[in-house]
Amino acid sequence: MAQREGRPIKVDGRPGDPLSDGSLCVRGQAGLARTYDGARFRGPQRRNGDRLEPTTWEDALDLLTERLAAAGDKAFFLGGSETGSLDSLIDEFMQRIGSPHRLRYEAFAHEALRAANRELFGIDSVPQFDLAGADVVVAFGTDFLETWLSPVKSQREYVGGRRDGHGHTVFVGPRLGLSAASADAWLAPEPGSEILVALTLAHEVARAKGVNVPELAAFGPDRVAESTGIDSQVLRDLAARIASAKAPLALPPGVELQGTNAAAFAAAVQLLNYLTGSIGRTVRFGPDHNVAGLGRFADLKNLAGRMRGEQIEVLLVHGVNPVYDAPQVDFAGAMSNVFTVSFSSASDETTALADLVLPDHTPFEAWGDAEPLLGLEQLQQPTVRPLFETRALGDVLLELARRLGRGDGLPGDFYALLQSRWGGGAAGGRGPPRWRPAP
Repeated sequence: MAQREGRPIKVDGRPGDPLSDGSLCVRGQAGLARTYDGARFRGPQRRNGDRLEPTTWEDALDLLTERLAAAGDKAFFLGGSETGSLDSLIDEFMQRIGSPHRLRYEAFAHEALRAANRELFGIDSVPQFDLAGADVVVAFGTDFLETWLSPVKSQREYVGGRRDGHGHTVFVGPRLGLSAASADAWLAPEPGSEILVALTLAHEVARAKGVNVPELAAFGPDRVAESTGIDSQVLRDLAARIASAKAPLALPPGVELQGTNAAAFAAAVQLLNYLTGSIGRTVRFGPDHNVAGLGRFADLKNLAGRMRGEQIEVLLVHGVNPVYDAPQVDFAGAMSNVFTVSFSSASDETTALADLVLPDHTPFEAWGDAEPLLGLEQLQQPTVRPLFETRALGDVLLELARRLGRGDGLPGDFYALLQSRWGGGAAGGRGPPRWRPAP
């Protein structure tokens, strides 16, 4: 990381990191701008009529303590993809105040892929896809070089495999993005018919390997050619290449190519991986991406219903913007029935409707840790002192627990909690990533 006058101005990856190995994605580079965002809250805010006005931390915490004490088991924490020590502390805090109601919501939670893996393999998770070891890759609308899962890891593996002379790639999807443009061939079926391509390839691979799958009988190349707009011989040739490959890999669709049949589409691609023998080779479960704890869209819809039904009195919101992400459930209307507290560092659609704002530090101002893969823990250190009167969410929760008389045995602040979990590693400032056995 480059600094100027004590301020970070350029972000880099950490050499040797299991995921990035010193690289950083575009979003990671742009993330630094959050710290210098002119629209950030300078301190806590409290609603006065139709607008938010500045208040003091003492008054804000007094108000929230009073609200939580009165709410009892009608408090609810709506968060994003928090992991590591903060994730554990949120659970601990909600348990201690007697209202263990929490939803981890992420708009791009790979619900379809998780549902497909649960149906086919009994595993509700997102596995690792080995682009480096694959000699043939078929991506079904998967933007693996830009946005899907861990794009930096995918880029490194893909470039490494191509450098070694393998990794012939075919992109199947209507959009010519970076991933499609980088492939050896681009097949653009009729939008919505991509699942038929996956089923056809599965049918032909099964036939080539002498495996009888009656459910695939209706998806021969000749039958689906007209629906997909792809010549039947092109489909046969691609299937033959996949069947003869030593380490083929089919990539399930990302969120940009999903519709009402998203789970069935992902299942068709995973079935193709199963028939090629890729499961356990180029598709490996464990260590999985840490998304299994994320809720579903239906859970957010249920929460909005509970809010409208006055089953929730206090809503704590962190790292998520449901008013913007899920307009279908009218979350904005549901918020009118509850006292909403946002921990966002800058205003968004949800925070603009909140009753109280307790702005969190940005990542470059805060200590923390994360677990992007199950078992892989990474320590986060601040690079600049907080620019405004913000407070880390972990510190706020610990203070609230003490005010509510539920803080026995808890550390004095979040930094002390990190030290206890990392065995003092946080004090050294640059704790390396570490693997631990996943539960």
